[in-house]
Amino acid sequence: MQIEEFNKLREALLIDSKKLLDEKNIHYRGGANIFDVLNGFDELGKLGNIKREEVCMVMLNKHLLSIRHYFSGNESMDGVKQNFIDAINYMLFLYAMSIEVKRHKKCCCAEKNIKR
Repeated sequence: MQIEEFNKLREALLIDSKKLLDEKNIHYRGGANIFDVLNGFDELGKLGNIKREEVCMVMLNKHLLSIRHYFSGNESMDGVKQNFIDAINYMLFLYAMSIEVKRHKKCCCAEKNIKR
């Protein structure tokens, strides 16, 4: 694939990813009155007694498995595009979670230093 074609593909996929995330954001949060975009992962984690990062990884892996099936010849291109888009969005959620983990560690370290 030539770079021009790849760049067009990248832009289209990222536009579709943003559009889907904007459309589904209320569902990820768990409701219109909830403004924490990671809340839905927290709620599912409580149900399964697992961390929200693990919830997100399970959901991401579901899409990665479908992508794997596509390359094995068991999935159509129409269906797999959605899996790529969802995987991009779950990666974004994981990245957001990593930032919160880092922020929490800094906060905890700062609190420990104050207590000394």
